[in-house]
Amino acid sequence: MKRPAKTIILACMALVFTSNALAEEAKPSEKPQSARAARYLPEEEMAAIRGAAEKGDLKAQFKLSRILYDGKQAPMNLKEAAKWAQKSAEAGDENAQVLTAVFYGAGIGFEPDIKKTEQWVRKAVSKGNPLAQASMGYLYGQGVGVKLDYKEAFMWLEKSGKAGNPVGQVGLGKAYSDGLGVQKDMIKGYMWLELAAQSTVEAIKAPQKGDWSDMPGI
Repeated sequence: MKRPAKTIILACMALVFTSNALAEEAKPSEKPQSARAARYLPEEEMAAIRGAAEKGDLKAQFKLSRILYDGKQAPMNLKEAAKWAQKSAEAGDENAQVLTAVFYGAGIGFEPDIKKTEQWVRKAVSKGNPLAQASMGYLYGQGVGVKLDYKEAFMWLEKSGKAGNPVGQVGLGKAYSDGLGVQKDMIKGYMWLELAAQSTVEAIKAPQKGDWSDMPGI
């Protein structure tokens, strides 16, 4: 059964937001199971994270979600990842709100639900989250869950891009190049796409925070 076009669009967004994890998942045969298991967190450390999450620690909930989705530090479990992301999102963590939006949009751990995607993105946007701003831009630019509005899309992409988020910068470059919501300007389009490439390299090289709060925008 084919997914509706809107869900496919959000699935593409999920690929953008979590490319590092998906790239690792895409090559399961390169390393045997024993080698992957050797990189997993010690059982006592995972138990401590899960214990904190179960006690309502929203940062631990988000961290657990990322670990279970990423599949590098523990066996991948998408339903559990989605469950803990939403718990953290409901407690107010803005990064978890973006991740929950992605999970609903791409049908990861949940049944696809574009309306819930839009709702969670708006919650994160209200806190000024740059990745959420980029997501809002793409929603308006594609007419996903909201009325198609290129000017509104450009506004959100510009906020995100100027905040340094590479997803927003790519969208901004595309908007300028195609004249969507703004006067066409190939020079500015190229500039923003070039800046997005630089931001992406910097994001890849940046050391990851232990609490996973630096949710990648690449």
